Amino acid sequence: MSETELQDWLYETSLSGELKQLGLVTTLLELDNVTQDATLTDVTFDWPRLLFAASILARSDKRAHLEASLRIATGAMLLPTSDPVRDTAAVLFDKLSNRRSVTLAEQRGRLKPHLESRLGVALRIEDQRRQLESSILLEATGERLSVNEFQLEFWQAAGQERAWLSASAPTASGKTFLVLKWLVDCIAIGKIRRVVYLAPTRALVSEIESSLMEVAAQAELDIEISSLPSAQKYADAEKTGKQCVFVFTQERLHLLANLLRDRINVDLVVVDEAHKIGDSQRGVILQDAIERLLRSSPNMRVTFVSPATQNPEVLLEDAPDTTPTIPIDSDVATVLQNIVVAHQVPAKPTKWALKFRHNEEYLPLGTLTLASKPNTLAKRLAFIAAAIGERGGTLVYANGAAEAEDVAEIISQLLPTAKEIDQELADLADLARKCVHKSYRLAPLVEAGIAFHYGNMPSLIRLEVERLFKTGKLKFLVCTSTLIEGVNLSCRTIVVRGPRKGKKTPMEPQDFWNLAGRAGRWGDEFQGNIICIDAADKRAWPSGVPQRTRYPIRRETDTALSKLDKLAAYIEQHPAGVERDPGKVRAFEQVSAYLTTVYVRDRLRWSRPFGQFCGLDKLYPIVVMPPF
Repeated sequence: MSETELQDWLYETSLSGELKQLGLVTTLLELDNVTQDATLTDVTFDWPRLLFAASILARSDKRAHLEASLRIATGAMLLPTSDPVRDTAAVLFDKLSNRRSVTLAEQRGRLKPHLESRLGVALRIEDQRRQLESSILLEATGERLSVNEFQLEFWQAAGQERAWLSASAPTASGKTFLVLKWLVDCIAIGKIRRVVYLAPTRALVSEIESSLMEVAAQAELDIEISSLPSAQKYADAEKTGKQCVFVFTQERLHLLANLLRDRINVDLVVVDEAHKIGDSQRGVILQDAIERLLRSSPNMRVTFVSPATQNPEVLLEDAPDTTPTIPIDSDVATVLQNIVVAHQVPAKPTKWALKFRHNEEYLPLGTLTLASKPNTLAKRLAFIAAAIGERGGTLVYANGAAEAEDVAEIISQLLPTAKEIDQELADLADLARKCVHKSYRLAPLVEAGIAFHYGNMPSLIRLEVERLFKTGKLKFLVCTSTLIEGVNLSCRTIVVRGPRKGKKTPMEPQDFWNLAGRAGRWGDEFQGNIICIDAADKRAWPSGVPQRTRYPIRRETDTALSKLDKLAAYIEQHPAGVERDPGKVRAFEQVSAYLTTVYVRDRLRWSRPFGQFCGLDKLYPIVVMPPF
């Protein structure tokens, strides 16, 4: 039997029943007000056997095997086990390149410090070797940083001069953290001087700007970091030779390029959430922004970062011929994410049956008891969140800003009144009253340890809400699709019912898992929980709770050009200069504007850094040129 066959047999046959039980009992550790299913009473595990099997699975490259190994290590660390079992679990975490979980176990008192002193000589040597192999050296500070397999692969690839990178890994694998460390390290040692960091939303721009300042301060580095498209800032940096990082949305980059008349020169552009190049509207703007930088800075490096995509290499197809290209496609498992579905027990509105999803199976987990009957959908979401996430660190997903405010209000009514208000919460409430309105709904909610979060909030207040949720002072946060757009906010539990993007569009599987990745962020938690309410209701979940999936990247321009006849018909029907209905979003509007711009610039010589057009001769006669 080969090692691969042994791993398959262990996962599919030998350990199958124990992995199910282990998933159930470890998930229950994180949930409040749940009476466990009777079948889980007095469950015991043969830890030596499980840990030995997990060490074999840890050598696999299959996600299912690695998750099983991680599940065993997590169970051994969190369940009532002996110190030697926990020491073995820590060694297993190390084998999984998961040193941060060992550190977390020590911080929470689950593992005694100085593990290496309790290992034998052979294990100690092996442990030291693994720590060296699973760490990177920051040249600027001399610091050694423990990393996972994805981060190590990224760092090694990024060390190649002039290479274009396209890195894909699941949410919670530490992508942004490492990219910022690498970026600052490169600036510190003089490899790059001017950087543009593209992020899809203003919320993420603010977060990246703040994180960059923090990383630069840790490296004692004086860098100009700005999110304002200021020609003066750019000119000052160019004149003084000061290193600078501009953190922009694609629209802000276009604004700066306009102000500078395209005389903008950068060494590196980082494209965060790069799969957004396939967005039907803003994806074309992003593509045009990257091409614009390439025309003005032909020798710049490009690094694409995206969450769990199928084909990250597609973004590298159009690099200059002499430029090395490196795709990094990782499906590394760094933290467990448990899917739990909740259904009302028939005729008992305050009792909700919970089931744990293991692969395709739904296994009885227990019964959640609510404080009272939830007679509206908003109350259903709020009551379940307040009960199951009583310990805090709970995100609740709402389908819109108004719903987020309503759900937060209901949760506040279910919690006991605080005897004393934390000073930082009181300060945020005061800021909300002064900056927005004295009756702003956020203020009294914050004082109770609850907040809502959506894109159309004052940036200063939104950032402070995120900070206080991260510190644990805000126990509940009701959010909208802002979190799908890349805001790096982690939690213990996410509660969701019928998630939508916008008011009506059911959330795609890749967006659902991007959201789910916020539960149990690596280094902050051992596992996260995603509570899916009314999972059998087809109105709420038209396709059921999504299985884990990876996002296929396809540029919106490529999608449009695959429908060439329809694109040509659209351009014929909507010539330049004709007023259009601003209330209607047209499928080909952005693409046709982009093509017209390229045609104006290059006339009949169609050239495009990002891919080759096919059949554009069909469009030549009907592209209406604006007057020169």
